[in-house]
Amino acid sequence: MQLIYLGILTQRIPILPPIIPAAHLSEHAGNIAFSDVFNLTTLRSSLRHPILEWKDVKSLHATSWTIPSRTTPPSTLSGTVQLKKPPYSKPPPPPFSENVLKLDLSYTRVPDFAFLHPEKEDGLFIKFSGVAAAIQPKYPHPGARGLPIMVESRFGGRQEPDEQLACFDLMYYMSSGVGANWFEFEDRWSPVWNLVGTRFEFTEGLRELAGGYVRRALGVGEGVQEIPPMITVHIRRGDFEDHCKDGAKPPCFIPNSSFKKAVEDLQGRILQTRNINASHVLVTSDEKDPSFWSELNSYGWSHLNHTSERTHELYGEWYPVLLDVVTLSIDAAVGFVGTQGSTFSLISARRVEDWNKGESVMSTWFLWNVGAPAATTTLKQSQVKDAPLNFPYPTTRAKDNLRNDSYYVTAFSIGGFSNELIGAMQLIYLGILTQRIPILPPIIPAAHVSEHAGNIAFSDIFNLTTLRSSLRYPILEWKDVKSLHAKVMDNPLPDDPALDSFGCWSTQKRTLVETTSSTSSENVLKLDLSYTRVPDFTFLHPEKEDGLFIKFSGVAAAIQPKYPHPGARNLPIMVESRFGGKSKPDEQLACFDLMYYVSSGAGANWFEFEDRWSPVWNLVGTRFGFNEGLRELARGYVGRALGVGEGVQEIPPMITVHIRRGDFNNHCKDGAKPPCFIPNSSFKKAVEDLQARLLQTRNINASHVLVASDEKDPAFWSELNSYGWSHLNHTSERTHELYGEWYPVLLDIVAQSIDAAVGFVGTQGSTFSLISARRVEDWNKGESVMVSYYD
Repeated sequence: MQLIYLGILTQRIPILPPIIPAAHLSEHAGNIAFSDVFNLTTLRSSLRHPILEWKDVKSLHATSWTIPSRTTPPSTLSGTVQLKKPPYSKPPPPPFSENVLKLDLSYTRVPDFAFLHPEKEDGLFIKFSGVAAAIQPKYPHPGARGLPIMVESRFGGRQEPDEQLACFDLMYYMSSGVGANWFEFEDRWSPVWNLVGTRFEFTEGLRELAGGYVRRALGVGEGVQEIPPMITVHIRRGDFEDHCKDGAKPPCFIPNSSFKKAVEDLQGRILQTRNINASHVLVTSDEKDPSFWSELNSYGWSHLNHTSERTHELYGEWYPVLLDVVTLSIDAAVGFVGTQGSTFSLISARRVEDWNKGESVMSTWFLWNVGAPAATTTLKQSQVKDAPLNFPYPTTRAKDNLRNDSYYVTAFSIGGFSNELIGAMQLIYLGILTQRIPILPPIIPAAHVSEHAGNIAFSDIFNLTTLRSSLRYPILEWKDVKSLHAKVMDNPLPDDPALDSFGCWSTQKRTLVETTSSTSSENVLKLDLSYTRVPDFTFLHPEKEDGLFIKFSGVAAAIQPKYPHPGARNLPIMVESRFGGKSKPDEQLACFDLMYYVSSGAGANWFEFEDRWSPVWNLVGTRFGFNEGLRELARGYVGRALGVGEGVQEIPPMITVHIRRGDFNNHCKDGAKPPCFIPNSSFKKAVEDLQARLLQTRNINASHVLVASDEKDPAFWSELNSYGWSHLNHTSERTHELYGEWYPVLLDIVAQSIDAAVGFVGTQGSTFSLISARRVEDWNKGESVMVSYYD
């Protein structure tokens, strides 16, 4: 599950290994594939992400004790990443998996920044954000390069970690790093369980086989259509004999009477609260002592009798274990009682809760008591749907169109166009992490356009159809959800029938008592919003009261559908709505004032969108392409600016340039006074250096230069014209008059990364330049340079 989650974060295709016999099985049991146990077809479809098994990649005929020889060499992978810190100088002894897969693996330890607590040399846990940064395709974190080989392969190989196939020795000790519990898979808000585990269902054949076993165990005839409601129980013994209180000596098992009490309490609660008589009890355990089973039989409990069923002889050594696993969460199981600390029990409990809408409790030797009932909700687990709204058209109120079996997330537009775009990309990324459907706000006029420019939808600029298809994920806009006719200056009335009231989250730093105003968005969308500050654990540095940045893992935990982090409950209202509303954050539609200052927390740069390994840019931004109409319009403008005739099919290779001025006049060195702009000559030199490099290394003569800037001074443009550079002349083109106030800005943006742009020179610190640089690099396989005032 953790491997698949990491694959989704990095857009790598996970390759599941065969399941190797261990613990309760002998090595002679053989290996089984995940697809022999789980329905991977349904899993792929539900996650909308490809998943492979090693048996799909190469022929597997070896067993776990078949050691490849040098004369029949195994496949050599260019390095495997090892997850443990010193004093572990070697990875866990492979070679079972290596034998089965015929691999020859050398190991490099993951970089320090990947560890949950880098300062602890004996720390076991690593964090997803760190590992994802280390293996980001094409642009891994710089700290993941040039690390020493830790362990040679068995045949003396010394390969560095492979770029195409990132491989790890194990994926067990992983965490988002949000909660106090490092093994957060135990927590109900676990991102891995809620995204992947809930969809990891058994095959139909295995479920049918288990159903027959359960019927015979309970004495239910084959002709009876439904198995009656029951409680399933897992009692872990074996190596749990050492789980002792202080002063006690092994064996220290939980008494069967404690499980009996837990079952009776759960039966009573289910009868009282849900009117379900779960009188049947089915128990599994690894205990072999006949007296243990005699005591359970005296309670009237049943179990699968694999001896009389001849399970091993008929189906193989794996099947007694597999059938026990499947029966614990069979659809008739409305309650589950397990052993605290057992992952077998933990996963069975989650299945009963999420698949069967049941309840679970865990018994522990240290208390001999039962836990609290599982959380309940009126909403079902969110699933990716082709029709994510109630109606195929916008309704007057948003709440009438949101499906009550789906979860959504939105945030509002604040700042200039590029900042609004980054906020939208971060919103989509958060939606993917939480399996909530993102609802993009309209782009609100700000910075370089007046409020009279009107609002513009993302789909008027970007190809959202391609974006949805490439991400394999639904994305909505607010115009899909409700009818939008208002402008930024239109204040709604409290009795407006289109007014929706929601409780939202504020991501503002904790030294601010007010949220950044989202009034413009509220006016356009006709919303009445009250705000609660996000919990402290969501901040990148919780100890810093004036910290701006929050982390994705923390926010995702706070809004995890059905099971949010406990620290996100019962927080005080920070700001009432304009009409006096005091709504707590909405469970179905999680909304935020802004999504700009968000980070994975993996790097030293808090605004990691600037880093080449940025998970948001590489997963979402690279796919955020312009729509065809806008691209064609921009091509015409560029052709005319460069003096290329309309009949010429291709625009010649060129360098595009963005020179940010405006509010950058205050970016001054110590002692300098505004205006402090970068001289045009610095951009000229950067362009000439880039042209020379492209000619020398790629034999591309990018003699044409197209520049964009927010500067209005004619002297500035005269100097650039003297360089022989071109620009889109929106005055002579009458862009504003023909297309509207947004289009001079939009066409400049599109032209910067038009397919002929093989190089880009921008202004350091400008998000406009940053995004254009990334587009030229990733869409056009070009190069970019940033010019800084401070150089």
